[in-house]
Parts: sequence; structure tokens; C-alpha cells
Amino acid sequence: MHINTAFVLAGGKSKRIPFDKQTIRINEKLIAVHAADILSGIFNDVLIISNTKSLYQGCRYTVIPDKIDDCGPLGGLYTALCNTPGEYAYITGCDMPFINVKYIEYLQEQLHKAAKPVDGILTTTNGLVEPLNAFYHKRLGPLIPPILSSGKRRMVDLYEGKDLIYVPEDILKEFDPDYLMFFNLNTMEDYRNLLSRHHL
Repeated sequence: MHINTAFVLAGGKSKRIPFDKQTIRINEKLIAVHAADILSGIFNDVLIISNTKSLYQGCRYTVIPDKIDDCGPLGGLYTALCNTPGEYAYITGCDMPFINVKYIEYLQEQLHKAAKPVDGILTTTNGLVEPLNAFYHKRLGPLIPPILSSGKRRMVDLYEGKDLIYVPEDILKEFDPDYLMFFNLNTMEDYRNLLSRHHL
């Protein structure tokens, strides 16, 4: 089993922040490039999914547009699964800048240990499933367009009846006690919190 491709989803809309989140910079790098640089240490290939390709001119990563526009993370996942050469794709969002390499390696390890190729591995926090910072099997790709065509947009609409590994919260805490990996930039307050953290 080869898990060699990661995708940074950067195609979403900034509904509660008055500017495009893709333009945020961390250490002088675009936020998606910041994430991609960290992921490139553990993945052979990292791609950025964005409909604003011009923003990434000169970037060393391949930037691809959404195959289906305006469908949120589920549409981004579909684009990723259509472009992954291996069995699995790792998916995160550009607005989730706290990449935890050791936890990603743990998720990979669990996939390798599984008796048969599962449909994916996700994390649960506060009783809910975290759809990003997760691995998905390529075979889920063809199942997504019919879901989108029915008007559904939630990632959880894909999960019913699937063979998924759900990592419990207590395991996550061992790697990431503050749940930073699942912090995402949704509001200006989140943005100010990001700016206040010096270890990025």
C-alpha cells in the first residue's frame, strides 16, 4: 500500500472573514504553501486544490482547480481522489495551519496495520467526526458526484455504510492535547488567535 499524496484544500469561501483566507501568510509564505511545506516532509507528493491558481505563481507545488465548483470540502475531496495515484489521499484545509506530523504518521500506521484496505481513517472530537486531517481511499471518489447531485454537501453524507476507522479522542490527546490540529480559521477572532501564536 502506497500512501504518497497529500492535498491541501484551498478552494473554499471565506464567509466570516472579510478577505480570502488563501492570502494569509505564515513566515512570509501563503498559508496553503506553509501547510504543503510541512507535509512534503512525510509525503512524496503534495498538491494544492484552488480555483485561484494565479495566487500561487512561482510555487513549487502543483495547483489544481476543483472538478466541481462550489461544493465545499466534499467537492475538494472528490478532486483529490480523482488526482491521487495511490490507494489513499491525505486531506487537510489551508485554514488548518497546525500540522502535526507525528499524528499523521500514526494515522498512516493504523492504515498499514488494518487487515484489509479500509475506506479511510478519521478522528473524533467532542463526539463529532473531523472530516479533514484524514485519509480517504480512492474508491470513494465515484460515490461523491451522486451525493453532490442530490444537493447534499456535508462530508458526513459520504460516511454511511463505509468501512472507516474512527480514532478516539483520547488517542488524539496523546499527540495533540490542545487539539491544535483541528483549529481552523473561520472568524476574525480565529485569525487574531493565529497571529498571537509565535511557534508557527
